[in-house]
Amino acid sequence: MSGPRALAATSGLLLLTMLASMTPTPLYPAYREQWGLDDTQVSWIFAGYPVGVMIVLVVLGGLSDRIGRVPTLRAGAALLIAALTILAVAPSLEVLVAGRVVQGMATGLITGAGAAALMDLHPRGARAGTARNTLLLACGIALGPLLAGQATTHLPGPLVAPFAVVIALLLVPFAALVPRVPRPAGDPADTGPARLVRTIRVPRTILRPFVTAALSVASTNVTFAVLGGFGPEVIAATDSTSPTVVGGYVSAVLVVVAATQVAARGRAPATCMQVGAAATAAGWGLGAWATSTGSGPLIAATVPLLGVGAGLGLYASAAHIALAAPVARRAEVYSAYLLAAFAALATAALGLGAVVDAAGIVTATVTTTAISAALLLLIVPLASRR
Repeated sequence: MSGPRALAATSGLLLLTMLASMTPTPLYPAYREQWGLDDTQVSWIFAGYPVGVMIVLVVLGGLSDRIGRVPTLRAGAALLIAALTILAVAPSLEVLVAGRVVQGMATGLITGAGAAALMDLHPRGARAGTARNTLLLACGIALGPLLAGQATTHLPGPLVAPFAVVIALLLVPFAALVPRVPRPAGDPADTGPARLVRTIRVPRTILRPFVTAALSVASTNVTFAVLGGFGPEVIAATDSTSPTVVGGYVSAVLVVVAATQVAARGRAPATCMQVGAAATAAGWGLGAWATSTGSGPLIAATVPLLGVGAGLGLYASAAHIALAAPVARRAEVYSAYLLAAFAALATAALGLGAVVDAAGIVTATVTTTAISAALLLLIVPLASRR
């Protein structure tokens, strides 16, 4: 297969993988009503996903460096289809959480291998491949809640239809999966039998840029945790419970995230990480004010701030990693970066779920503001060092 075809197939799989990750978001009110769930239990559904990602990344994060991109992507795609099938037919909270864990495991395989494949294949090099990757991730998570909200509202079987639609879409890249993607030069897998399980490690020589990028993506993922896990509560502060409104709000933020990826191309990652962290902290400060007053216009005003903040943090942190990672360890280093990202996502989802359950969404948004401000204070000096 040619380079453009390989890029298209891998890109399509990454886009749909992230779209699937946000599919359950508009469904949480229905799960609450059907099973009598509280906010902590809803946070388990959301947190099962990053937990599954982390399980895979710890032991299989560099797998595609060892056995190749193609087999890893194929395995991840098959596992993702299985996970979405579990979610579509889940009869209980326990099965739903288990399905999210499996979905996270599939995502861990696909995102690590897919990001490395785009770095290998992009005709303009690793940084351009990383820019395409982050744009695809942002577009996928932007479309996920919007598509799910529409499917839930307009198709029969509101808790089944969103997953069925995504499975049908996934069959397209899965059928083409995946053109031959070359291993990077110096790949350890070329020298002998592949070792399937190996704990990921970050080279000491890139620890400082790695930590800076990890903090930046953590700032982004705190936003994603609140929007993905508690978007309905944020909107409910304005007395609306419509899945379409919830999906529209979350998707609006994520559309800005995607647009920011395009606008930020070519800009210095260090500056972008600083500006992104500041915009995120300001956005959640406004969000805390909006939920406390129940103001719809103020909720709408959070969209550009949160979108720009998360978009800059995602783009710049991934670009920072692309510039720092050794060629033969791209998948491993990127997987370590993803591990930090999803650890932040899981911790924020579980911790803020407990806050929402105990004290409500206003206290949760105030807490999110404090977390974002603390991350800003760490990111600014680290990103300023050369």
